[in-house]
Amino acid sequence: MAETKPLVHRNVARPDWGKISEVLDAPVLDVAWNESYLSAIGMWVTLPVSLVQGVFAGLCSCCFVFVSIGNCIPCSKQLCSAIGSVLSGKGLCSAWVWWRYSVAALVALIANGQSRLALFMWEHAAFGSGEYWWHAEGIWCWSYDKCVEILMSNQARQRAFGCYRACTPDLFASSLLIFLPNLPEPDCEWAMIRKVLHAAFLDHDSSEYKRRLAELPGLLKDAWPSPDMSNLQ
Repeated sequence: MAETKPLVHRNVARPDWGKISEVLDAPVLDVAWNESYLSAIGMWVTLPVSLVQGVFAGLCSCCFVFVSIGNCIPCSKQLCSAIGSVLSGKGLCSAWVWWRYSVAALVALIANGQSRLALFMWEHAAFGSGEYWWHAEGIWCWSYDKCVEILMSNQARQRAFGCYRACTPDLFASSLLIFLPNLPEPDCEWAMIRKVLHAAFLDHDSSEYKRRLAELPGLLKDAWPSPDMSNLQ
């Protein structure tokens, strides 16, 4: 892409918004024991063991399924798998399954050409190519129809992306819309914030919206004076 100037030149910061350093230095939210410093120390101490198990699981689909949800071995689901750790609250005693799972997921990603789509398709096949499979800390679904059904329904969301817990507030704001449960109540936090955002940015009849729309041609002309198809590569 050709280098362009930013479309917005005005300084929109306000003194009452606070300091970004205060946000970055704030304590991380929703830290489970398997994500604690004690878990990190344990991971480094036992790294060779986790590496061996993780490499095998990342290259062998049946081993990957085992570290994800267990198998027919008694208590393997509850004691030796990612799903068992989630169901038990992700305590420190089950942290070791995540050390192994993290290595396995990384190896599987590299083995599938460093493509997340290829990784997800490989995981789907590893779990039998059915409607659902396990990824990270939750269940994923395969069909577009099921995805649309979920998106159109009420969701008990958490601070996470793709079943991975998000690092808040230092990397992501803790109250992003995608983190808030979209409850059926019309006055829930998600509904109220969404309503305000739509009114501020997408109300076609507002003078502010019309002003921004009228400014777009000039801003684009200034930032991209000589558009060319090669810029889209």
